[in-house]
Amino acid sequence: MRIIFVNTSRIWGGNEKWTFEAIKGLRSRGNEVALICGRSLLEKRARGLGIQVVRMRMRSDIDLISLFRLTVFFRTWKPRSVVLTRGREYWLGGIAARMARIPFIVARIGIEREVRRSLKDRLIFGFLLDKIIVNSSSIRSSLLSGGAIPADKVAVIYNGVRTDPPDEKARQRIRESLGVQKNELLIGTAGRLIHRKGVDILLDAGKRLMLKDKSVKLVFLGDGPLREDILAASREECFSGRIIVTGFIEGIEEYLASLDMFVLPSRAEGISNALLEAMGLGIPSIAARAGGQEEAIADGETGFLVGKEDVSSLCERLLELTSKPDKRSTMGKLARHFVGERFPMDVMLEKLESLLAGGEKG
Repeated sequence: MRIIFVNTSRIWGGNEKWTFEAIKGLRSRGNEVALICGRSLLEKRARGLGIQVVRMRMRSDIDLISLFRLTVFFRTWKPRSVVLTRGREYWLGGIAARMARIPFIVARIGIEREVRRSLKDRLIFGFLLDKIIVNSSSIRSSLLSGGAIPADKVAVIYNGVRTDPPDEKARQRIRESLGVQKNELLIGTAGRLIHRKGVDILLDAGKRLMLKDKSVKLVFLGDGPLREDILAASREECFSGRIIVTGFIEGIEEYLASLDMFVLPSRAEGISNALLEAMGLGIPSIAARAGGQEEAIADGETGFLVGKEDVSSLCERLLELTSKPDKRSTMGKLARHFVGERFPMDVMLEKLESLLAGGEKG
């Protein structure tokens, strides 16, 4: 089966990681896959696999040059399915795919959103797309809430993760590189340093926590526009050198494995790849009740859930875990088992391949 993925983002985030894993996995299952993307890490990784890549940047909703190039490539390559992964791509990619008479046009949406009553949204979701893939039931509910999309047009396919055991030597090496002592606990989060990810919430909770527990360090695995704000906060006396900002990390798995606890304080999410990866590594985790995190964590068993922007509850849960090593160990083991059972990579790929091959319309 021939499949074209379109993801023109120039940054690396959860959507780009999902695109890469889907391309890699579907190709390994014998499919022919091509990628249309911007100049990015996704492009680099796809080329490293030998995937056919077309570089493109969609500058606006009326980018006629991109529309023409998309249409020509679709007609030339003749895929069975096209998978569109971002907002502008739903529009330009959807129009191009319709003009090229592609049999099956799919959008992948990884965060909660409502379908507006605008003409553009009505055309995208009512005419241009045949199917919509989401990674949580909460996203599906948000899309269906306005009544503009038929229920059978939206399919939930959970993100897939691998649950290989962490390398203890690599874990210790990373901790040493971050300046973490053997008697210290490392709490971290991962992702773009932006308001939506709630990095300010974790900073506030961390400040309260460090006043009570001097053994804690806090690491932000990622980069983004709020980096300087975090670095400025780290110079406050209460933090006293206990905040680390790594910048962008290409291979984040080893860094996740170096943590004692993982926190996802986001204000809005789908189901976080970083959360699932941390849980899959056996890291006890705390997440805000945003998006699909309630589908990823059994509260009190495989992790903790707290209210969005609830700094006090987040601090309480962190204190509970820092003071109870047995609780951290038990919760981490249960999390790893839970993720392995519910979010295996092979199941994601099997469901995705089946959907793209079946081409059932909504």
